[in-house]
Amino acid sequence: MPTCCSLPLWAAQVAEATPLPDRRLNTRLERLLSNLAAKPLDAFPQAAADWHQAKATYRFLANERFAWNDLFVGWQAASTQAMRGQSLVYVAHDTTTFTYTSLKHTTGLGYINQWEATRGIHCHSSLALRSDGVVLGLLHQHYWVREHLRKSAPNSRPREDKESIKWQQGLNATAAALDILPTSQRPRVIHLMDREGDIHEVFAKVLELGHGAIIRRYRNRAVAEWPLDADQLIRTVPVLARVKLKLPAGHGRKARTAVVELRSKAMTLSPNNHVERQRQPLRLAMVERKRSTGCCGRLSRHGPRSRFWPWSAPTPFAGGSKIFTWSGNKGAGSNNYSWRHGTVWKKRWSFMQESRYGLYNCVIWRGVNRPRRVPKC
Repeated sequence: MPTCCSLPLWAAQVAEATPLPDRRLNTRLERLLSNLAAKPLDAFPQAAADWHQAKATYRFLANERFAWNDLFVGWQAASTQAMRGQSLVYVAHDTTTFTYTSLKHTTGLGYINQWEATRGIHCHSSLALRSDGVVLGLLHQHYWVREHLRKSAPNSRPREDKESIKWQQGLNATAAALDILPTSQRPRVIHLMDREGDIHEVFAKVLELGHGAIIRRYRNRAVAEWPLDADQLIRTVPVLARVKLKLPAGHGRKARTAVVELRSKAMTLSPNNHVERQRQPLRLAMVERKRSTGCCGRLSRHGPRSRFWPWSAPTPFAGGSKIFTWSGNKGAGSNNYSWRHGTVWKKRWSFMQESRYGLYNCVIWRGVNRPRRVPKC
């Protein structure tokens, strides 16, 4: 539930805005939301006051007079109204996979990876947050299942059939929510996406909407500043700032202090005309974050490097936008978020935590990149 208002008020607003065929269902929905929001980690029997309330919850969810997307209408309306009058709103886009492989007799599940035995559901959400990190609510949520294993290359399928269309759907839902608000009460919007959102069409859509975004860079790109590519071009820029960050201990790592170098460079992406004929050049800005781990205050040449496309949007009334992409490190250990255990344990650091260190309210992707070598003093 959003933390911008009291729990009973939020539940009443969502239930009131939900189009249900019977007013008694709206009352049941309000009570259901209050119970689940008060105990978000509990199952239905534990969250309900007694068994009668739990049974009523199951009956409500099994009701065939409305669909799941009808329930989302009220939630989206309450989230839109919560954005009214805000000066800045972050919209975090991310995909979650629910695994139900152990449910052998459940129907409607699909493939979730390249293993035929695994089954589950994919969900892509767009969550609105205030500038101080307070949750405002969901603006978009999309569920789907894969009926077939993905064996064909993504480039061989039409754009509408690709799962990457989910990022543009989230952008469109955010724009539709802003259109409901009066022009004078619309906030400035900055979208947050991981490396999966590093797509040319996503960049173009954000520029078209006039929003801002922070997207972690996934792939190197050709730029108009030939013969250099994007990664080579950012290395030619002098360091803008060096910031010391105190990183907490966790997952077998001791607390430590890291020195971060920041670079920024505006560049023009130049798509391949032979392969990407429908794509047009885009003017973006790349920001690189390089963590140096030298001893005795010296900066190491072999410290981990992270490049991003963070882009900062102006106010909705100013013309144009800037897009930045944040890119990850290449080479050994760059794609292992847990080098110690060899598994991905956590991708994302809270961008609000990082903003307290003055890094432009950017998303910091918490990859554990071990330096290859630290020079001796």
